[in-house]
Amino acid sequence: MPKPLKIAGIFALLLLIGGYFLWPIRADCLSLADTRAPAAMIRTAALIDPSDPNLCEGLALLSERQIRPAIIALDAAAKAAPETDRWSVQGHLAQALALDRQSEKAVENWDTAIVGAVRAGNIERESLFRGDRGLQLARDGRFTAARADFEFLYNHTGHNGVKAAAAYYAFTASISDESAEAAEKWFPLVLETAEAVGEYTKAAHSTEMYAQLLDKRKEYDASAQAYRAGLAIIEDSGDDFLHAELLEFMGQSRFQAGDYEGGKKYYSQAAQMFREAGRSDYADFLEKNMRATVGRQESGGSCADLLMQQRYGEAIASVDSLPTDRRSFDARVCLIHALHEQGNISRARAELDQLRLVAGGGNDCDTIDAIARRIGSDSGNSVTEACGDRFTVHVDSGGR
Repeated sequence: MPKPLKIAGIFALLLLIGGYFLWPIRADCLSLADTRAPAAMIRTAALIDPSDPNLCEGLALLSERQIRPAIIALDAAAKAAPETDRWSVQGHLAQALALDRQSEKAVENWDTAIVGAVRAGNIERESLFRGDRGLQLARDGRFTAARADFEFLYNHTGHNGVKAAAAYYAFTASISDESAEAAEKWFPLVLETAEAVGEYTKAAHSTEMYAQLLDKRKEYDASAQAYRAGLAIIEDSGDDFLHAELLEFMGQSRFQAGDYEGGKKYYSQAAQMFREAGRSDYADFLEKNMRATVGRQESGGSCADLLMQQRYGEAIASVDSLPTDRRSFDARVCLIHALHEQGNISRARAELDQLRLVAGGGNDCDTIDAIARRIGSDSGNSVTEACGDRFTVHVDSGGR
């Protein structure tokens, strides 16, 4: 299934920005192209003002996505334009170059176009070109610079649709850059603006991405709240795949947090939703993955990984969430070590007493003997082990 969204393709925001700025209607080709007008309308404007046929035809070709001919015509138009007006043409030439995957040249032209817009005091075109450039910068992995362009667009548009798009792209750039501070800034703005225009799927996707960022930071309580918020947003949208995906990621998160029952619950719900949506193959995969994860947890593997990372509380939780009769010997041993490292000596000793009851002799007794030497005992400052015919007494060392 699709994982968290990457920066989207260049077309979406271009159309939003051009379609929604609602500048005063003018008949010249550039003004029509600013609003992403269709090619026929741009060519009609050329009949009214035929002063630069290259410009109007280039913009019409760009509208038709005939990219190479558009580049040739717009490049000629830019060279023919007065220096004071050239920047307007270069902003649209940049778009054509970006669509032709000439990223470096595109950004150079946008840079020049934005400087020209600033000098001319044309905030509308500056915003348009910044939005376009921001998308390209994000595609190139230059997320900080891209976010600055989206923030400018967010702050200078009065249209809710453009504001929602700018907030969303600023947020996804933050996620791609793994910038927690920026993501925390943009996340509430994404939710606010997306819900204002009824884009609930976008709000839920954003919540999913934010929750996964929290998972990476091991803030599992906070991520659980975010996943629940996403589920509440998407529940009545009819987007079963996104709903199932949110359940899947929440299941993963709960397992990572050591919440055995929670992980099983959300994984099972996700598998059921995928199956109902016609993806039995993926439902089978999830159930297989869940069994493997559960098996690893029951065997103590999950606890051991967390113990090595010195995440003692989560290691303890990974075993505590297992039913007692499903805890393997190794899982119980890991629990004792985690309790000891956390400083909970009395409970570690109590768990050691329980461990003796499930020991199978041999190596199990050697393990119990080593643990007893390390953590001591609460029962009369001695430890008595019943492993076959063995009897060992350890003097309590005080815990550590």
